[in-house]
Amino acid sequence: MRSKLYESYEKFAKGRQGIIYAINKRHAAKIAELYNTHGVNAVAIDCDTPKDVRQDLIASFKEGEIKVLVNVDIFTEGFDCPSVSFIQLARPTKSLALYIQQVGRGLRVLPDKGKTIIIDNVGLYNYFGLPDANRMWQYHFKGHESVVHEERETNSRNPERELNFDLDESKFAEDDENMEVVRGAYGYPKIMSKNVVKVPSKPIITEISLCDYYLVRGTKNAFKVYPFVKKRGKATPAVGNCVYEYNEEKQRIVFSNDTITNYKLVDNNIKLQSLLSFIAMLADIRLDDILNLNKLKALAEMDIDDEITIFEVLELISVIKH
Repeated sequence: MRSKLYESYEKFAKGRQGIIYAINKRHAAKIAELYNTHGVNAVAIDCDTPKDVRQDLIASFKEGEIKVLVNVDIFTEGFDCPSVSFIQLARPTKSLALYIQQVGRGLRVLPDKGKTIIIDNVGLYNYFGLPDANRMWQYHFKGHESVVHEERETNSRNPERELNFDLDESKFAEDDENMEVVRGAYGYPKIMSKNVVKVPSKPIITEISLCDYYLVRGTKNAFKVYPFVKKRGKATPAVGNCVYEYNEEKQRIVFSNDTITNYKLVDNNIKLQSLLSFIAMLADIRLDDILNLNKLKALAEMDIDDEITIFEVLELISVIKH
């Protein structure tokens, strides 16, 4: 996580002065330490920083001596420093107000400032859209998870800019400190300008919980499987490293009514065989029943096609009553 933060800064905002929003005090301190090892004068500020020390650091920042302020819920509102020319989001949130306040610290106007770079390392754009989107406020007030926004028409943007953001993981951990990435529409805002090139929406990402042990995340064409991190025997929102990855472009796995063919597919894929065997044990069903679509259909009490993808097989297992 931290290495990716610095790589993003180096690629998009190197040399600029700005603010990084961190998860907690430990996270902030580690980020500041990392940036300093790369020669960037960065300091961490949080609620425990003494007031006089904080004022001195802010003064040094405004004078340009300090390049980066890494903070935890300090500079979200009421902080005015127009010279800030990059904002880095390393802290997930489900609060639209907090998101706008954070990016707003870099949107103060200053002659010859040019532009502000917003580096979104936690996927908030996927959930909230661009900072100046025409927002459907009533949906936010009602707490809708999927909200489509309209971008403002402006001559200041390049209409042919690339929009290629992919939130690859659903949950991350900073050492032992869990952090949950917001789940949004996983698509692009609706572009209203006639001059803007329309970008096709991405497929909806689905998450499946299997036996409180695995999280399956993706689509029927490509997905990953992660084990849940457990505390005192109970699953937590955090997940571990990916244990199985499927991509249809590399190898297509489709189960059919031909059970023998299904067995061959699994026998030729040791990782899949291990995964399905363990899931069968957790779900208290036989592996034979997973590889036999008629039996799987009966167990799940659902109608299914004569051919289904391995992702759809996992979906069926998830609804079987144990």
